[in-house]
Order: sequence, then structure tokens, then C-alpha cells
Amino acid sequence: MTVIGVGPSPSGLTSIGETPVQGQHESGLFQVNDTTVETATGSRTDQQAVISSGAKPTWLIVCVVIVAGLVGMQLLVTQPLGRQLHRVDQDLARVERDVSELVGARDTAWESSDLLRGLQEQSRQLEGARNSLATIREFREQIANESARIEAAQASLTKLSGLQNQLIESDANAEQALSSLHRLVQLRQLATSGADETNLAILELTRLQSLTTDLVLSHKHLDQLVTLRDAILGGGDEEIRTAARPIRERRDEQIRRGESEESRRTRDSQPGAVADREISATKRTASGAPLFSGKYRLGLDRIVPPPAESITP
Repeated sequence: MTVIGVGPSPSGLTSIGETPVQGQHESGLFQVNDTTVETATGSRTDQQAVISSGAKPTWLIVCVVIVAGLVGMQLLVTQPLGRQLHRVDQDLARVERDVSELVGARDTAWESSDLLRGLQEQSRQLEGARNSLATIREFREQIANESARIEAAQASLTKLSGLQNQLIESDANAEQALSSLHRLVQLRQLATSGADETNLAILELTRLQSLTTDLVLSHKHLDQLVTLRDAILGGGDEEIRTAARPIRERRDEQIRRGESEESRRTRDSQPGAVADREISATKRTASGAPLFSGKYRLGLDRIVPPPAESITP
């Protein structure tokens, strides 16, 4: 018959085997005495009792071992591993910051490079703009010169147009001048043929002009005398002197006029003066100009009208 024994092993663990079990009650250890089971039923009951009595300490030891293993793993593996992971996380965060700074520096370098390329491009464009500006300035000067030339050409064209119009008008006036010249020639012929009658008419007209002038002067003198009479009748000395002043001035003027008339007659009595007067009268008669001015103006054509059949337009 096989006997199951439970007892401490040299390694400190309980061993179960087919050898007889010897137990000693020392330091928490136990020993099962040898028992001989006479029958099969009795031996089975003994085996179950032995197993149930040794199972409780075994499970307790297993639980203690497991707890000790877990605590040891926590102290020896988990905590160092956690600290190591924490350091790894810190290093990873530092690496990420360094990478971010590096990326930022790279972006800054790219931006600086882009800015430099942009400045170079703007410098080239600015140089081209300067060249274009110089070209535009030259073109503007050329346009200003051409505009000045165009203005001068327009002024010349306007003058040429005016000259052309004057030539056209002068062409029309030339015919009128030619017809007037023919009429003047005919009038000259008439004046030459009637020179004697013209001289007599001039003398009569001169005498008539003198009489007319004297009549006007007499009328003015009469008005002044009436004014003087009224002043005398009024009895005021100042009014009398004021009214007599024009009469006195008129008398002095007549005296001067008489002296000038005598000198004119003396000058007209000379042969050269008579000839000049006749020539002047002939010219005035030929041109049809009036001999007098004012309301007493008379024309030679009213006194000696030319024959209608001898004048052609």
C-alpha cells in the first residue's frame, strides 16, 4: 500500500510522494506517523484526512509566494520600468521641442530665402522700371516737341488759309477796283474838260461857305447880345461881366481872324498857291469828296452832275 507523506523538503517546500512520511513538530513543521490501514475503505478515509489537513498550509504558502512575487515584481520591475518610461517621455518631449525649434529655424530660413529671392526679383523689376521711366521721359519730350511743331504747323496752316481767303476776296475786289479805276479815269476826263466851270464853282462854293460861317457866327453873336441885354436889364454887375466876356472874346477872335485872312489872301495871291488850289479842287471834284463838313456840307456832284451817258460802271 502506498502512503502519501507531506513534509518539508530541503529547499523549504512541501513534498508529496509515495515514500513513507515522517513528520516532526519543529519550527512549524509537522510529521505524520506511519499508519497501516488494514482495509481499503479505512485507508481511503485516512488518505483524504491526511490531504485535507495538509491542503490549507499549502494554499496559504502559495498565496504568500504569489503576493511576494507580485510585490517583488512591483519593486524590482514595475517601478524602475515606470521611472525609465518617465525619463524616456521627458527625453521624447525634449526631442520634440528640439525638433520643433529645428523646424521653426528651417521655416525661418525658408522665409529668409524667399524674402531674399523676392528682394532680388524686386531689384530686377526696379531696374527695368527705371529703364522704362527713362524711355517714357524721352517719349514725353518727343511728344512735346512734336506737339510744338504741330501747333506751329497749325498756325502756319491758319495763316495760309487766311491768305488764301484774302486772295479770293482780293480777286473779287480787284474787279471792283478795276471798274472804279475806269470810273475815276472818266471822272478825271470830265473834270479836265470842265476845269473852268469847276474853278468858278469852287469860288462860289468858297464864298457860300464863308457866308454860311459868318451866318453861324452872327447867330451866336446875336444870342450873346440877347444874353448881355438880359443881364443889363437884370442890373447885376457879375452877370453883365459874365455875359460880356463871350462878346469880348468873339471880338478878339474876329480881329485875329481878320489878320489871318489878310495873310491867307496875300499867300493865295501868289501864282504857285493858285495852281495848288486848283489842283486840289480838281482832285476833290474827281473823287466826289464833299467840300464842307457839318450840316452845311455840299458835294460837287450836286452842283455839276456828270452826264449819265459818259459814265460806265
